[in-house]
Amino acid sequence: MNPWRPKAAVSGADVITCVTTSSRPVLSGRDLASGAHGTAIGEFCPAIRKVDTKTIRKSRVVVDTHQVAGEEAEDLLIPIKAGAITRRHVKAEPAELVMGPGRAGPRPSTLFKSFGFTPEDAVTARLAYDRAVAAGLGTEARL
Repeated sequence: MNPWRPKAAVSGADVITCVTTSSRPVLSGRDLASGAHGTAIGEFCPAIRKVDTKTIRKSRVVVDTHQVAGEEAEDLLIPIKAGAITRRHVKAEPAELVMGPGRAGPRPSTLFKSFGFTPEDAVTARLAYDRAVAAGLGTEARL
């Protein structure tokens, strides 16, 4: 028996984080609840996807940067090449969300497709470090 069951893991979930190097989609749009938010993170490799086309089509998609998404985000490039979506399906970068409206409508599904953006990674790491130090958590290792 295969203990790995993505459908059971996301069924009814409001927030889903998909971090994998799987060579096939592990998040299916038919399992994504209306209004759920998904984050797809992982390494860039041609033809590797975290989520299927149905997930992309039913979600308001946000990416690290439009430029890199147009070059490296296979979760988006594969459905674009198949004609299932266009580049306009990508709605925003995080900075644009700060400047504009958040969710459009009462319960749309959203997807953040992250392929790594060094400034975001550095700020997030520093924030996590500062909070851990302030809370007295973790072990500091001197290298």
